[in-house]
Amino acid sequence: MAKPSIEPGAELDGFAIGERVHQGGMATLWSVTHPGITVPL
Repeated sequence: MAKPSIEPGAELDGFAIGERVHQGGMATLWSVTHPGITVPL
């Protein structure tokens, strides 16, 4: 099964994907924004 491709600018469940913050062996962390949420995510 292929892994889903997530890239900056994509939208996932209403969240806009920003830059990749970190990538490790078990996880990748992305910055995200959401309209209506004003705190950092």
